[in-house]
Amino acid sequence: MRHPLVDDVCDAYLALADARLPGLVTGMYLYGSVALGDFRPAHSDVDAVFVTARPLDAGDRGGLREVHAELAERLPRPHLDGVYITADALASDPTGTTGPHSSDGRFGDDGTFERLLVTWHTLADTGVTVRGPAVESLRIHTDRAALNAWLRDNLRGYWRHLWRTLSAGTEAARREGRHDFTPPWCVLGVTRLHYTLATGAITSKSGAGEYGMRVFDDRWAPIITESLRLRRGEDTAPGYPDLDVRHADVVAYMDMVITDADRP
Repeated sequence: MRHPLVDDVCDAYLALADARLPGLVTGMYLYGSVALGDFRPAHSDVDAVFVTARPLDAGDRGGLREVHAELAERLPRPHLDGVYITADALASDPTGTTGPHSSDGRFGDDGTFERLLVTWHTLADTGVTVRGPAVESLRIHTDRAALNAWLRDNLRGYWRHLWRTLSAGTEAARREGRHDFTPPWCVLGVTRLHYTLATGAITSKSGAGEYGMRVFDDRWAPIITESLRLRRGEDTAPGYPDLDVRHADVVAYMDMVITDADRP
């Protein structure tokens, strides 16, 4: 069962899109935290792939811009984010392509947002059908070897760069480390990639934390547990009275996971 907020957003969006642009949106498929059973109303978005009857022209784009603006006015949170694409294009590798999308609830004419092989794999493996043929019947491009290469590049690039930033010892790094957003984003983020490289499956942030508790040394249990507590919004005592100690554990954990995942 989906969270009522998710249903509210989907129903409102489809009603607006159908009224403004009848017949355009032929499919709507959810992926991400909603599909993976890890939707958190306080900070999750609703991630979707919108399948359209035709490539969007200028009139379609203008109409969708108005649809998303009105939706955001009616329902400011959660954001409805995702990509617009035709069914035929789903069968192709999205790497390096651009196109219309919605990000932070705002429509964008063009960009690479979420046009990623990992998005296609997540949709194929765990997608939820809101409108259109069952997601299992869609032709969705997947390539496990290419996905693994992308995951390793992402660990070596984005996540290693973030680790360096957080490890810098500067006051800015210290402030970032003391923010409650940082442990779940960093600890669970790198662990999700490790999970997929190790198992070939896709998991949520919470699922990644549970995986980390199973496979990594017990010394990492406190920082994983704290990251899960923050992710889930649990009203329990913090596991780290000293936020600088927590930050040091986040940095050390990230380094361990990135290094371990990069082994042949």
